[in-house]
Amino acid sequence: MAASLLASGCRREPPRIEWTRSLAAARELAGAARKLIVVDLYTEWCAPCRKMDAETWPHPEVVAERDRYVFLKLEAEKDADGIALKKRCGVEGYPTILILDSDGNEFERLVGFSSGPDLVKKLRSAIADPDSLGNLRLRENKAPRDLALRFKLAKSLFEHSALQEAQTRFERIALDDPQNTSKVADLALFFLAWCQYDQNQADGALDTIARLRKTLPHSAILPDAMLLQSEILLRSGRRERARAEINDFLKRYPKHRLVEQARKLLAEL
Repeated sequence: MAASLLASGCRREPPRIEWTRSLAAARELAGAARKLIVVDLYTEWCAPCRKMDAETWPHPEVVAERDRYVFLKLEAEKDADGIALKKRCGVEGYPTILILDSDGNEFERLVGFSSGPDLVKKLRSAIADPDSLGNLRLRENKAPRDLALRFKLAKSLFEHSALQEAQTRFERIALDDPQNTSKVADLALFFLAWCQYDQNQADGALDTIARLRKTLPHSAILPDAMLLQSEILLRSGRRERARAEINDFLKRYPKHRLVEQARKLLAEL
């Protein structure tokens, strides 16, 4: 009996993930070990988050990755770092797993519940993908004059809701290539306007679209820009100008893929 009790007392706990609880601590560990940071951004009311806590994070395949990354757990509505990351990365759903580099910049993200094996596969796939946000940054550093690559990075930032950084990059591309020799400067102006609109800069967005229409009048993105202009005018209360732009769009591009969307906007007037 004594031997049995002794053996029981010496039994080791199974290995588990060691969570850090602040971004500063995670960055320090990641920088020292040259690792990426895996952030579990959760909320207390999120049922899939609780399921991941119960099933995914303790899964042996996930625990086996504990030395590969620095793990950071943050409550998105209560922890100061969680609140800041949620805002900076434009996180809207939970659970969201953010992969950050050691500087705290987003490398990629995974949204929604994942089982243990699936999470491991998704993490490795995201890190290996040359078009992941973090890898696009690395590729741009090696080829800073490649405007097509710079546009790809800016668009990825836009899609990741990093609107301010995306806006700066789109503007820089347009300034560096006013003649659109890269064939992406016109797209950069269009997405620049979209960034401005999404950040409540309606007049700036309209000015950018006017700039696109004046300087690159033969761009294939003009119909999209016209319809974006119409929506901005409508949402900002300039209904008559919006009506004129939509009718002009329908007259110029009667078979365009956005015709149905244009008619829906017109129906709102």
